[in-house]
Amino acid sequence: MTGQSRRTILVLAYSISPVRGSEYAVGWNYITHMARDNDLIVLYGLAGDHMGDIEEVERIPPRMFDGRVTFIPVLPDIRARIANYLNRTGHVPFSFYVAYRHWHVTALATAKRVLAERRIDVVHYLCPIGYREPGYLWQLDKPYIWGPIGGMNMRPWRAFMDMSLVSGLRTAGRNAANWLQFRLNPRLRRAIARADVLIANTSENKMLIAKVYGRETDLLPENAIVAQQPSRVPAPANTPLRLLWIGRIDQAKALEILIEALADLNRLDWHLTVVGEGPRGGTMRTLAANRGIAGQVTWAGRLGRQDVARQFAASDVHILTSLAEAHSTVLFEAMSAGVPTIAIDHCGMHDSICDNCGIKVALGAVTTMSQGFAKAIRGLIEDRAAVERLSTGAHRCAEKNSWERRARFWQDAYTRAITTFDAREAAR
Repeated sequence: MTGQSRRTILVLAYSISPVRGSEYAVGWNYITHMARDNDLIVLYGLAGDHMGDIEEVERIPPRMFDGRVTFIPVLPDIRARIANYLNRTGHVPFSFYVAYRHWHVTALATAKRVLAERRIDVVHYLCPIGYREPGYLWQLDKPYIWGPIGGMNMRPWRAFMDMSLVSGLRTAGRNAANWLQFRLNPRLRRAIARADVLIANTSENKMLIAKVYGRETDLLPENAIVAQQPSRVPAPANTPLRLLWIGRIDQAKALEILIEALADLNRLDWHLTVVGEGPRGGTMRTLAANRGIAGQVTWAGRLGRQDVARQFAASDVHILTSLAEAHSTVLFEAMSAGVPTIAIDHCGMHDSICDNCGIKVALGAVTTMSQGFAKAIRGLIEDRAAVERLSTGAHRCAEKNSWERRARFWQDAYTRAITTFDAREAAR
């Protein structure tokens, strides 16, 4: 950081872990990169399976960050523990949100104690990315950043309805509740108005925040590329096109869209590897067999990170069929390995995939999307040179999504937050 002293950032990262992915990795990757030029005080509440499990952070060697990071666990009070117990045991599934709100009350009290003891330049509510719980740190009299945030977009309930009536009705109900919650939560309105810098994770969510709250936001995916993956090894043109699908095999990931697409291409030269397990794994294996493509599919199960990296290196095209996704981690992993992605044109995929690094399939009915994936895959089978062009483009797009660029964004965002806060204080 040139010409600027180290800042002290109070970061709220509810979920964080050096060994897990998803939301845990959002917090961890931020800390490992931003601690190079800043001193971080991290409030967290989850480093394991359940609220209050903090062992994975407690096991971090004390010298790992050379004193640049202070981890402060925020443990649930009795009200949060009771509410979360009801959630963990399945008695009242939505009671987690009650527990999580009480946790944020404790986090505010903890933050106030930190401010009484330390000089803090910026307060940053980092993750989870969901907007539903705005917390209370926006009440602090400090420059304040919230984001990236998301989750206010509607899920494609018609596509879920195509898969089953129950999932369609459940998704429609979820969308209705989401619509109301995003517009009627007064604490959310105050938190959005108070933020000196507000960041949306997708262009759709950015548009919704502007439409409902009249607030302009920055746009930034919650994920980024930590390190380059081993580059894919190009396959000879006379070998099968190597397809890779990675994820939890559940309804939201919608693997059946791809299986139906490939059933229309069963006379062409391709091979699919499926990495992951889930509640619909058996159903998808049966579907592949019934559609006559079982011999062209390898079910690899769950794999560790190194094995996943090797799968990318041995693949030509990554397929992403998710119906409910922000920015998939595997999308950036594929990009960093130079593997182009075919995905549905919505959510974070709409923003992060361009014509240089992948192919986007229009969102619609399940049958229509399967046809779109089939067309895209057929085109690459018939034009293997296009795979290499997209692979080169994926490497270039990876550079735009590197953590080095992300760190520069955050440094600029902190400067803007401080400037905005100081101007507002001067105008009082």
